[in-house]
Amino acid sequence: MSIFNSKKELNVEIGEIKESLVDYSKSIEELTMYYDEQLELIKQERNELATLELMMLGYAIDFIEWIKEVFKIELTLGEESLSEFDRILEDVHQMYMKNGLREEVLNDLLKKCSGYFGLVILSNYKGNWVDSNLGPAIQINGVNAFVYNCIKRRIQSNEDSDIIAFYYALGESLDENFLM
Repeated sequence: MSIFNSKKELNVEIGEIKESLVDYSKSIEELTMYYDEQLELIKQERNELATLELMMLGYAIDFIEWIKEVFKIELTLGEESLSEFDRILEDVHQMYMKNGLREEVLNDLLKKCSGYFGLVILSNYKGNWVDSNLGPAIQINGVNAFVYNCIKRRIQSNEDSDIIAFYYALGESLDENFLM
């Protein structure tokens, strides 16, 4: 199965594509403030604000803060952080291969890593989070990029899942209107 899908050959069912509410041109600090504000509104029973996009933003923020705390690494939303992110994924892969990870720990890591990777993608390319029968994807110019599957392959097998190549391959098919 490809981690990109722009055709219906895999019977991918994509949910409703909603206009993005997040301004991905903002800094990590501004996005964190936005997320916290939205969370407060949700607590006041504004449940319509609890979207896939907001959930993935929360995972991304959690990942950025965790990496800063544990590894003392300041990730950014720019392409320059992809190499550092890939090194982190390699460390996680080595830990997974050596010791394994409990399923709930692995799932939590996959969500947070996917959230961060998606945030980097959406900060540099115009697109939206979409839900599908295969899980969350980022849709850009008709292409569904399954970042969760890409990250999962990178951590579990390290085969056929170069996240940097994935990022740039996604950008190669875009015209100027889809670049931030």
